[in-house]
Amino acid sequence: MNESIKDHEILELKQKLKQAEEERNREKSQREREKRRANDAEAECQRYQIENCRLVMDVANLNKQLAERSYNLPKKISPGPQSQSPPPQQPQPAGSINYIAIPPSPDLIEISGDTFTNISKEASTIVFDPPITSGIARIEILNLKNLNSIGVAHKSVNYNRGEHPDKSFFIREKVVMYHSQCYVQQIFTPLWGNSTFHGSGHKMAMELNMVSNPRTLTFFVNNIEQKNYIVGVITSLRFFANLYDAGSQFQVTKFEYISESAAKHGPGTRALQWGKDWDREEKEDEKEDDDW
Repeated sequence: MNESIKDHEILELKQKLKQAEEERNREKSQREREKRRANDAEAECQRYQIENCRLVMDVANLNKQLAERSYNLPKKISPGPQSQSPPPQQPQPAGSINYIAIPPSPDLIEISGDTFTNISKEASTIVFDPPITSGIARIEILNLKNLNSIGVAHKSVNYNRGEHPDKSFFIREKVVMYHSQCYVQQIFTPLWGNSTFHGSGHKMAMELNMVSNPRTLTFFVNNIEQKNYIVGVITSLRFFANLYDAGSQFQVTKFEYISESAAKHGPGTRALQWGKDWDREEKEDEKEDDDW
């Protein structure tokens, strides 16, 4: 009798053990399925980001091709007096600008809304369409981590992976760069005197004034107008931002047309002529001061 009871208890224990083992296997299988679903979702998200960047670049290239073809079409000459002057430039209405960010390659930059992160160890220069041809345009950028430089480049300038804004001497006359270490540069020697925005937490802004005569580019750091600004800027310029370190990051907080310029260009500021040797101009100014 006792042996029969023991056998029954052993059988019950074996059944419970079997049930526990089956339950453990079911939970393990469920966890594996959930992990696979999570991995699939992450992969799908990455594929979407890459495809989105590719489409953005395709649209930019198509717009460029369309502009080139439109430029090459024969112009229809309408009859009328030959001495007519061009109509005055119309200001852009104030308001947000719907922009397109163009990274050098979709696998270098992670784009999440208005936030851009360098996910590689290569330099990446991101340009922003549309080019500014009229009105007063202002872009504000928050340096989240180690933003390298900001600036403007002519719409004909495009960047490939690993290229800095001043990638070639032959395009420098089309580019103005403001480096995080206080200096602005175009063709020749960098000119110091502006504030640093190295590190993180700084808010930068650039204002392109295509209405003033001459046209100007003014920089702001943490809402403070900077000493060195650019005059005589060419038209059809695009804003850009450059990331260098892996994990470096910035956010576009505003991109808009404004009705009035925020630049004062008061005492202590200095106008730098687009396309000129600023270092030579500075030395000539110092010589004039000494002669005086």
